[in-house]
Amino acid sequence: MKLSQRILHFGGWLFFERPWQSVDYATLHRLLEQSGTTVVTGIHQANDTSANRDLIRHIIGIECWAQQRISSLVNAQAYSAEYDALQPAATLTLTELADLMASTRAQSCAILQQLQQTGIALTQTVPHNQFGVLSIVAWNRYIASHALIELKKLAK
Repeated sequence: MKLSQRILHFGGWLFFERPWQSVDYATLHRLLEQSGTTVVTGIHQANDTSANRDLIRHIIGIECWAQQRISSLVNAQAYSAEYDALQPAATLTLTELADLMASTRAQSCAILQQLQQTGIALTQTVPHNQFGVLSIVAWNRYIASHALIELKKLAK
């Protein structure tokens, strides 16, 4: 493994895994709901520009990509699509994208609930392209933080 990959994997562990090692499903669910509300509110406050719509499409595409990865723990289906294939259509308005972000986050919460109901431990792991193998906890932390970080780039 290259040094740059080792550094990214360590960064993933340091940021997504380490601080969240003792959380439970309820805490993760609250994290997703709260950050989702913040993101959707931020989208509604943004200017309806092409750049903003592209950024929101990116946020939604990444979340759908993460959902596909996490869902593989329940449905045992291999994941294949990359995030760009999972982005919503470029023709959607800002309002439509805000609604889609809300439903996408609701789906992330539903997947988390399904994992809990299935009895899958939060320590179960799935590979991430950049950060290496991440637990369910880390994946959900990734989903929440990615959207919040990208939200800061929206022009208001």
